[in-house]
Amino acid sequence: RAEKTGVILTRDRPWEWLVSWSNLMYDEGRYRLWYECTPLSSYAYSKQRLVGHHNLLCYAESDDGFHWEKPKLGLLEFEGEEDTNIVFGDKLAGENGFHGGGVFKDPSAPPEERYKLIYLGTVTPEEFEEYKRSRPRDIDPRAVREDLGRVFGIYGAVSPDGIHWRRLPGPLVVQHSDTKNTAYYDPDLGRYVGYFRTWYFGRRCIGRAETDDFR
Repeated sequence: RAEKTGVILTRDRPWEWLVSWSNLMYDEGRYRLWYECTPLSSYAYSKQRLVGHHNLLCYAESDDGFHWEKPKLGLLEFEGEEDTNIVFGDKLAGENGFHGGGVFKDPSAPPEERYKLIYLGTVTPEEFEEYKRSRPRDIDPRAVREDLGRVFGIYGAVSPDGIHWRRLPGPLVVQHSDTKNTAYYDPDLGRYVGYFRTWYFGRRCIGRAETDDFR
């Protein structure tokens, strides 16, 4: 019988002003949780820093799913604190930023790319020019925001352990899909499947995409 347990993970770190989208899996004998945080400083809106698009991906783990530990990983400092549980975002995400990330484990990948991350970022002018040359028909019109002077795209990263991430170059697709992005490897299809926000006659809806190589 299902029952409510109450709060099992509290926001008790300076960078956890807002906690949002989470990814949970039982992996190698333990529960692993990747969750997204928005620091309060992200709300100091300017043309250079959009709210939410410089979020942080944090990590916690548990033996039973109820009592969680936030390991001190030392990968990215936050306002002078070096021992954080931040695994991606900010400087680790580079100039593209990070928002709406989804983590999954890829059984088909080599060990160095066993874990994958898919997320929304801002496309640099150089990346956009290259993308337009190679894939001119694969551009979501809503991703080109002239009012903000920004172009949005879906980006990817890979990891051997879910902790140390390597960004893939350039956008996977020029698509404005804020909030939660999710993908997985489908062994029956032998392909990667992703679900993203798209638009139909001006209304929000969910779109599906497939690819052979994740990139």
